[in-house]
Amino acid sequence: MVLNVSDLLAKPCTAFDGHRVLLSGPLVKVALAVKAATDNRSSNAILVFDDATGRVIDLDLRGSEADIVERMSQPPRAHAGRYRPRADEATGPAKEMVSEPRGRGRPKLGVVAREVTLLPRHWDWLATQPGGASAALRRLVDEARRSGGTRQQKRATQEAAYQFMLAHTVVEAIDRTARRSSSH
Repeated sequence: MVLNVSDLLAKPCTAFDGHRVLLSGPLVKVALAVKAATDNRSSNAILVFDDATGRVIDLDLRGSEADIVERMSQPPRAHAGRYRPRADEATGPAKEMVSEPRGRGRPKLGVVAREVTLLPRHWDWLATQPGGASAALRRLVDEARRSGGTRQQKRATQEAAYQFMLAHTVVEAIDRTARRSSSH
């Protein structure tokens, strides 16, 4: 899923200053509240969580409030990954003009070729399906998305809770270590 900049700025999140909720709301407002709290020398660790996933959000709080808002207003930079081309790799019309044979699939429709590893019995079953293996896999994925909503929602909620508890546990361990080292 790709978020546009306004979605990113409005992403619901919550910041904690130690065990106290600092602010819950849109990411841009929470970031500015965290900046103010760190400028006021809060001694606690301040963590910001994505409300949807429970994951910790790293914020770049350098500079003024205007600098922070400006940085957050920039579209996120795409990083080269497993399924994304590197920056130096040709893409788009220039790549299509190269006299290489055209690959399989329908790239204009958004179809992306990727590798799937299955057992022989799975390939045998897919070979008997109308439209071939790719069409059968697309149908299976679409059906799973339609019928598995409740189960997926439950799993996403459990994962968000786990991420939140994991971050809390790490902060507690860091605090305990800091207290031990300062008492010696």
